[in-house]
Amino acid sequence: MRISHASPRMRTINVMLWHWIQAKEGMSFVRNGRLMRVCRFCLALPLWASAAFAQYGGDTAPLWAQASIYRDEWGVPHVYGETPRAMAFAFGYAQAEDHLEAMLMAYRVAGGRAAEVLGEALAPSDEFALKMAHADMAQRALATLDPLTIDLCEGFAVGANAWIVEHPDRVPAWCDGVRPHDPLALIHCYLMSFAPFDLPNAWRRDPPSLSGNAWAIAPSKTESGETLLAINPHTHYDSPFRWYEAHLNCPGINMAGATLFGLPVILQGHNEALGWALTPNQPDFADVYVESFGMQKRDPRILNLPPMPDEERLLQELALATARPYYVHTPHGADMRSVSCMTGPHGPIVGADKGHPCGYLVGGYEDFGAIAQLMEMAHAQNLGEFLAALAMHQLPCFHIVYADREGNIFYRYNAKMGDKPVADGPPPEPPPPPKEPEPGMPNLAPPDRPPASKQREPAIIDWTAPLDGANPLFRWQGIIPPDALPSLANPPSGYLQACGTPPWAVTDGTGLDPAQLPGWFSRDRDSLRAQRVRRLLAMGKRSFRDCQAMLYDVVAPGAGDTVRRLIQLADQRADFVNNAHPDLAAGIDLLRSWNGLADTASTGMTFYHAWWTSLRRHFQQMNGMDVRAPWQADDALMTAFQENSEPFQEAIMNAALDAARTMRNEFDSVSAPWGSVHTLTRGAREAGLAGATSGEPIFVASDTAFDAKKWRVTYGYGFAMAVSFGEKTSAVSMVPFGSSEDPKSPHFADQLDLMAERRFKVTRFALEDVQRHATSARGRSLCLRPKGTGGQIVLTSEVPIEARLNALSEPPASPPEGLVPFTVYMEIEKAPKASPVHARLEIPVSPVLCARENLPSLALYACDARRDWVRLPAQTLDTESRTFTADDEQGPAVYAILGPSEFRATRLAIPGETPGNPPSEPVQLPGEMSLDPSNQPGNAPIPDETTAASTESNPPMRGVPPKHSKAPIVIPQEAQQPKADTPPKLEFVPPPNQQGKPQANPSPPSPKRNYRFDGSKSKQRFPDRL
Repeated sequence: MRISHASPRMRTINVMLWHWIQAKEGMSFVRNGRLMRVCRFCLALPLWASAAFAQYGGDTAPLWAQASIYRDEWGVPHVYGETPRAMAFAFGYAQAEDHLEAMLMAYRVAGGRAAEVLGEALAPSDEFALKMAHADMAQRALATLDPLTIDLCEGFAVGANAWIVEHPDRVPAWCDGVRPHDPLALIHCYLMSFAPFDLPNAWRRDPPSLSGNAWAIAPSKTESGETLLAINPHTHYDSPFRWYEAHLNCPGINMAGATLFGLPVILQGHNEALGWALTPNQPDFADVYVESFGMQKRDPRILNLPPMPDEERLLQELALATARPYYVHTPHGADMRSVSCMTGPHGPIVGADKGHPCGYLVGGYEDFGAIAQLMEMAHAQNLGEFLAALAMHQLPCFHIVYADREGNIFYRYNAKMGDKPVADGPPPEPPPPPKEPEPGMPNLAPPDRPPASKQREPAIIDWTAPLDGANPLFRWQGIIPPDALPSLANPPSGYLQACGTPPWAVTDGTGLDPAQLPGWFSRDRDSLRAQRVRRLLAMGKRSFRDCQAMLYDVVAPGAGDTVRRLIQLADQRADFVNNAHPDLAAGIDLLRSWNGLADTASTGMTFYHAWWTSLRRHFQQMNGMDVRAPWQADDALMTAFQENSEPFQEAIMNAALDAARTMRNEFDSVSAPWGSVHTLTRGAREAGLAGATSGEPIFVASDTAFDAKKWRVTYGYGFAMAVSFGEKTSAVSMVPFGSSEDPKSPHFADQLDLMAERRFKVTRFALEDVQRHATSARGRSLCLRPKGTGGQIVLTSEVPIEARLNALSEPPASPPEGLVPFTVYMEIEKAPKASPVHARLEIPVSPVLCARENLPSLALYACDARRDWVRLPAQTLDTESRTFTADDEQGPAVYAILGPSEFRATRLAIPGETPGNPPSEPVQLPGEMSLDPSNQPGNAPIPDETTAASTESNPPMRGVPPKHSKAPIVIPQEAQQPKADTPPKLEFVPPPNQQGKPQANPSPPSPKRNYRFDGSKSKQRFPDRL
């Protein structure tokens, strides 16, 4: 009986028991193999339900004691764990909260179970997934992997299942929980989907991404002298492989960036010392072979041989023996079907060529160490350690672009492919010259020697077509080692880029000769995006602001020469233009005045896109090209423009005529702003979007899906981040929609405006910055920091709680008579409300509000619904740091430091102000002013250079008052903050580098570790535990 067909109650019990087995005392069911027996037993014995739910209540408490989740003002999870397992547990919980349904569906796609829910449309996907055996191989591999990978996968599954059990009303009816091998199956499916597939007319999964942007700029090419990195993967917005921003921290790991829904690690991003980006490349790391299954051809000269088995019958028997069932949802119920899942000598059988089965040989098909390698990459602190991580060779593809704070930049054309011959034999050697006979001797040279011109020339092997699996000539001669792949470190040009380009064109003067690489090695094209990025980076020094602006660059480089050719033809064929559709001349005039930008206000971009789309469609039909591959057609179109044949000139003009008709029929005008017809939809929201794929601007936003008089963006930026490595590692980022897939969440579409307005948000990376801007926190030990002060409030509980800190403009009750506040009113909210919580407060008082000698007259007070303002008992005052410390066993509540009004300064002391020369405007004090609501958690502040996130600061440990210098410290007022629905403007500028020129030489590799990270190497401590 399948779990998905069980009742909702039994399904919940099943997930809960699964979760209980994993969580109890850190037990690994991968190693004891009891899971399926327990699941079947729970379905058979529902009387276990009450006991199972009783066990659930305390099983995750030990993990929550080691982990916490802080969410910033954009809902991005910052996950801290004392162990990798605890970190993965909290990360699984956070992902389930943000996108459970999408994550579970991604697991179903990888496991061949999506059609059970989505019906017939996913049946071919399920068949292919079952043939590739992603889930089966992952399940077998998990028990043999390193302890770190097992901890991450199991911890992630426990966390996700914990959220499922705690929120049954928010779980889809078809949910059957998360299994530890699901993340492994998902990343295997993701990586294998990038492999080339050389079997025509057979179904294959489309690559998760066709493009991406990445570049690194050395300090010698930046205005600030810092190293800059741009990270920008692209994705289909309806794909199972979608990007998710997160920040993960455990001993030895402090990584911020993006991962895929359902994975427990960061795929690309940065730590405090370095960062990397991954973009798709096109290595030939897979081939298709026609399998013979050991049946050789019969020699007709040998008689009386036993009869050969019939190949067709044998294949039918094999197909029946290896049939795997799967289910398809139909209007009449679940339809059970089967698919043959055979494995041939070269790999899984994925189809047939002329009736013969074909095996699929993919580099890295049997590898499941990608998660371990990504953790090693995140743990690296310099280029040497990063290269040691790449040597694990568990990623079968990708351009890898790297940058670090030491000033190094690095590129590798990563691939896991076999060494293959170019031709079916060596070139013919000329025959040796005949010996001259000795005088008087006859010529004994053989008369039948063939001349060199008649010797057979070797044929070039076509590695893009199915190959004869029985021919040893087509065998891979071992895997090309990582250090033999095209790589480049610290080039003289000072920059590297991977925006859709072959390895020899990643920068100027690479020194890589394409003639030295075999023809089958790379299928990469040099995209117009890559060419523009090279031009921009080669022009001079760039700032961090420039790096961000380049990610939103909307210049359409492909439009320049093509539009000029159209205008020339229109001028030459004035009669055609004047006698054709009346809007054609107006459309040509729009292109004459167009600046070549794909921005939302551009009317020229709209007409250009209509013309280019029509020209591409006609060209694809004329040449029998796949209409689903617009990039291939665009390359062929650019070649046709260079050839400039008369039939193609006619096609150019006819396409312009079609564009004029389209504009009139669809938009009732030849002049329509691009942003009004090129839109991105999120739920009920729709936003006009700049960028395009026509003309190949850097800002990729697809424009091929036309519906309801608009080109709908269905493919584009999955994540964008710009990082500056200097004294402080700082970054800005954006995801296209928001951190949550829940339409009721405030973070469902709060970042849509960022992309529509081409802006970024500032990321939170330093621990104090994360805690100060947290809008919520979850765990058993949490540290919240009020804005505008160096204090902290630590909450501890026996059960996991969710809490947040609010700054109130008005107290819940009037303070005791004669007392006024010397801090803001700090309200702690938590859930569940009935859970007892201990609050530890460490709150300083600013020297501008109270003189040191008057501090003993102040005290920490608490107020809530159960009690009026009461002075907290057993308070201590550190006069050196001006910090009050107290414990509240009845917390949380509203807290403030209160004292006699006569001890509070009448106005703020301003540094550098001359005594007796007051400021022109009075400054209001706490309690007298109405705090701006933008200071509340949940809003997006714009820090300047002095408040940017630092990766070097270590906050004080819990229970230890913050240290201050002996001199009085003036705490400035916090700047006005925008509301959450008004994201911060692009105003972050990195501070100048004061450390001189960074080192350019990579550090030596570190010794190999057993994937157990040394906590002493971590740059950030766990936030709220001693």
